[in-house]
Amino acid sequence: LPLLLPECETIKHLKQNDLNGDSLWKDTLKTVHATELILTKVDSYFPQHAELLRNYFNGEIEGGVQRGTLLIFAAFLHILYHSGQEGMIEKYPSHNHIGQLKVTIREIIKRFKLSRHTERTITAILKYSTQFETRFPSKGLPERSFYRFMKDINGPVPDTLILVLAHSMVTASDLVQDCPTVPGGERVKVLMDYYFHEFSQNTPPPLLTGNDIMRVLDLKPGKKVGDLLEMIKAAEREGTISSKEEALQFLISEDQKE
Repeated sequence: LPLLLPECETIKHLKQNDLNGDSLWKDTLKTVHATELILTKVDSYFPQHAELLRNYFNGEIEGGVQRGTLLIFAAFLHILYHSGQEGMIEKYPSHNHIGQLKVTIREIIKRFKLSRHTERTITAILKYSTQFETRFPSKGLPERSFYRFMKDINGPVPDTLILVLAHSMVTASDLVQDCPTVPGGERVKVLMDYYFHEFSQNTPPPLLTGNDIMRVLDLKPGKKVGDLLEMIKAAEREGTISSKEEALQFLISEDQKE
């Protein structure tokens, strides 16, 4: 681990600006453990969606990388990211993290040579799990705010919500066995219900799939396919393309630039 993540040594010496007073390292391990617990006992936490969640997290986000494994990796990085957002780095200037935390997170992710799509997925999980408490401070919020949050995440909604729940369990210092009894867990449950019952049902299909890209450009499965998929999604978000035909033209144009 120290070879892949030399930052671990720094994490071990830092404390969070947090009520529990634990070190970043201890809370990091707790968050990973809580995430693994939720994934292995998904029937207890989300009984209505257990089968869908199992299938989702057993699926691959790119060749050889399961979504569940990626979420555990995000859980490992979460406390470091979360603490930086709360100003912890200003309290420990001797460790020279000021203004560098997000860069460090990006560098850690890039070390594993994942596709840009996978890198952005991890970043989205970290970013929006950190925003959860400010965007949903209480129950009874309008469903439109649920939709906007999930639209902003742009993909890994179940991953983000499970990481929120895991962090809440660590903050509560109690790895309880069901969602509603975790502080904030009821809100996570409401959003997970909304995701499966409403949001995922209304999400339009992608303009192009990985199979489309491989067929048109005669590619094999791999990093390039994931990068091109992410490029197409970005172009759609920016309004550059809006149909399958435009996406195909965009794809061929980008391929010819290389």
